[in-house]
Amino acid sequence: MMSTKGVFETLPENFFSPLASPKKEHYAALLIVFYRLFQESSHGIERPVLMARFMDYIALHESSFISDDDNTELVSADKNSAAVLIDMQDIESNAEEEAEQAEREDEEESGAAQTSIDPVRAAASKYLRVFIKCGWMKEEVLSDYSRIINMSSSAKPFFESLAKVEEGLKTEYESHIVSIYSLLCSDAAVDNGHYTVLNAHSQTMSLIDSLKVLSQNIHAYYEIVTENETSISGLLELHFNQYAKEILDGAYKRLKTSDNLSRYRPKILKRIGELITDSQWLESSAVKFSRLGTFTAEESKDKLKTFLEEIRDTLKAVDPLLEEIDRRNMLYSKASIERIKAKLEPNSTITGRLYQIIKELIARPHLKSRFKHSIYGVKTFSPDSRYKRWNKEQHEIVYERASVFSDAELEEEHKKIKARLDKQLSPSKIEQWLNSFGMHKEVLLPSDIITDTQSFIKYLYAVLYSESDSRKFPFILEQKSADRVHFLHYDIPDIAFRRTREK
Repeated sequence: MMSTKGVFETLPENFFSPLASPKKEHYAALLIVFYRLFQESSHGIERPVLMARFMDYIALHESSFISDDDNTELVSADKNSAAVLIDMQDIESNAEEEAEQAEREDEEESGAAQTSIDPVRAAASKYLRVFIKCGWMKEEVLSDYSRIINMSSSAKPFFESLAKVEEGLKTEYESHIVSIYSLLCSDAAVDNGHYTVLNAHSQTMSLIDSLKVLSQNIHAYYEIVTENETSISGLLELHFNQYAKEILDGAYKRLKTSDNLSRYRPKILKRIGELITDSQWLESSAVKFSRLGTFTAEESKDKLKTFLEEIRDTLKAVDPLLEEIDRRNMLYSKASIERIKAKLEPNSTITGRLYQIIKELIARPHLKSRFKHSIYGVKTFSPDSRYKRWNKEQHEIVYERASVFSDAELEEEHKKIKARLDKQLSPSKIEQWLNSFGMHKEVLLPSDIITDTQSFIKYLYAVLYSESDSRKFPFILEQKSADRVHFLHYDIPDIAFRRTREK
């Protein structure tokens, strides 16, 4: 097993104190200011240059710095928070004293001593001393007595993380797969296989982590749309500004428009197969790898093979994750559009109508007495009340040979089908049947039209067509009372058919 040091065997105990203090926003911003300057510098940052940048930031937020001087903001009753606050007060107090002393010495040496110290400059110097004390930076005095501020080696990954968060955590999926290909399929893998395999494994894990984060981010937006009551403006803002900007135009678009995965993955998998079976390469790379840690050559060989196998298996397992990302994106888009349509035009969809009905029933229960009759009355709404759409089975028809029926037989089958269609009780046939009881009758009662089983079946069709669309069917249902009536041997609701238009 690889032995690793504890975090605080490498980092100072108070390393994270600035980012856990009441002034964490200012500390984080100043760390990023330093990191940007450090990237532009080839040998470190001269102290006066860094001080000038710190002073620019502090001057822009001077009122906030002044209000924070007493360290009373965000004081928590939690013991850990109190300990961090006390720790930062001690660090800042010592750093402030050192900073003021350093400023006096600088002014005395330059012959520009003044009676009072510039508060902005003193604050900038104090913050710099805090970073040095907490292990984020280190100060070096050169032979010409110039003072250079450099980044502590242990702080480098944390600076990079802060910068990525500040930039918005943009992930370039293309770069991961291209890096894996460049590392494993280049000449460098031959001479320095131990380095290339380690870096390729790291890039592979980064790729899979990025895809998981993208999938989870899409799911988070889906939960916001489906579980929260949001206004139309809120839904539009979420869909077209936040989701489109952060997911569609950002990560998802880059993922779907890049063909690097399909282009390079087969070559990477082929190369991994070659390396795993190349005993000479494994032996030489294992010896070099063993020099990096406490492993023996045999253990290093096993680890290299394990890393290569993990890269291979991970790249093969990417497809289900990509399918899940596509599915979640489709679900979010559908849910978002349906919610917007339901709020803009509630009557345009069945979902919107049901939503409005339930909303009104909750607000005004007495409205249920005004509902038109339905064959299947619903007393309460529950999960079992929802309509469940069953997935249709896909049937693929394969014509293995030509039809063996003659023209006469086909004609006979055609006549049978036509006769069956003629017997179907269409809306027009039911309308003619109701009109046969008298065009002068505006209202038709069940007792007027039900005489036998066949007429009862037509009665059920008439109820169905009357409830479906009154614009096409010239009758509507009219409930006479809430009671049910017994007629012949049928138990039916007390309803009637009212004519809505003349033919």
